Amino acid sequence: MMMMVMIYPTLPISSKYPKAQLTRREQTLYNHLRIGHTYLTHSYLLKDEDPPVCIPCNSLLTVEHILISCIDFDIICQNFYTASKIKDLFHNIHPKRIISYTCHWPD
Repeated sequence: MMMMVMIYPTLPISSKYPKAQLTRREQTLYNHLRIGHTYLTHSYLLKDEDPPVCIPCNSLLTVEHILISCIDFDIICQNFYTASKIKDLFHNIHPKRIISYTCHWPD
């Protein structure tokens, strides 16, 4: 079975917080979020399964969906940041705020 994998361009590294003091683990997580690749959203490729779907929203489960538009996480998200576009999120919000929000993701 041949599977098509869509490659998305990474977001620019420029940010208001270019020298945020992050641990190596936080840097890794932040970079995975920035490029849109996490185990939660991409493990289906390794398992040869269908892409995950966000049940409440009935849309593909992507990093952008969880960080910006998921109705299930909207209230939690608002406690950490407000952004309507992924580019604005990574440009205007401190990396620690984004990382803190990910602690509320499902396993």
